[in-house]
Amino acid sequence: MTQFENPDQNGDGNPADAVNTNASMDEIPDYLDVDDDGDGLPTKEELSDPNSDGNPSDALDYDNDQLANYLDPDDDNDGLMTSFELSIATDSYDVDTDRDGVRDNIELEDLTDPLDTCSLILTHQTESENTLYWGTLDCDQDGIFNQFEGDIDTDQDGVLNYLDADDDGDGLATNLENADPNQDGSTSDAFDADNDGIGDYLDSNSYVESASVDTDIEVYNAMSPNGDGLNDVFTIRNIELYPDNTLTIFNRWGKVIYEVANYGQYNRYFDGRSANGTTVPVGTYFYSLKVKNYKEKVIKGYLYINK
Repeated sequence: MTQFENPDQNGDGNPADAVNTNASMDEIPDYLDVDDDGDGLPTKEELSDPNSDGNPSDALDYDNDQLANYLDPDDDNDGLMTSFELSIATDSYDVDTDRDGVRDNIELEDLTDPLDTCSLILTHQTESENTLYWGTLDCDQDGIFNQFEGDIDTDQDGVLNYLDADDDGDGLATNLENADPNQDGSTSDAFDADNDGIGDYLDSNSYVESASVDTDIEVYNAMSPNGDGLNDVFTIRNIELYPDNTLTIFNRWGKVIYEVANYGQYNRYFDGRSANGTTVPVGTYFYSLKVKNYKEKVIKGYLYINK
């Protein structure tokens, strides 16, 4: 492309007046410079002449700023010089390298990681297409898409729900509280064991003093009997207040695998083993809890057993 790089502007045969459009003004005229804009990418690698006819009239201009990439030190016009983007491994042809909806230059100002889709300030999302894409991801791997957790911190622990594996801070991981039974990424079908209008995954099961069995008893619908000291038994909050009870657990085929009276009394807890001492497989089971106080109340639901 030498003839198009103006090696002799006044036509006197002397290249002393050769054009140098290099933004860094490295004193190397374009016709001798393998990197005309000094951005760290060789001119020939910036699609300066796609049809290879030696004429840069068809040169790529990614950001449509009327300055072809080979002459543009900021190819994507994101406020970050291409040479700098090369040094930090962001994409110099993409204003939002990690596709989280926040431009690379804003992420650097925010001190978030422009290469990590889950590192961002949500209120700084401006790239609509990438924001929609981000919404279909699951940053905390709890089974719920980011778009349904968003800028919310249910348990006020300083970690937004989309990054929090235990959204309500009740000790049970969100993915064990059946937040998405049909597994479509949405919480519209989240299980609500106590029918209080709040899905279990957002309900910390805090004790509310009341004369009603409905609100006194809170059933944890997941357990992981692996001996780590967390959720090793089937927990029914405040069951000790109602010793006159009967708990029955059965599998999906209706076979009773565990049944006991006075659950929660005298160290009577279901620990994942059936009546004959056999450890039951991972899966979903169902329970029926009969509680007698001034009246008999039957509470039914499901129990997910993990390891």
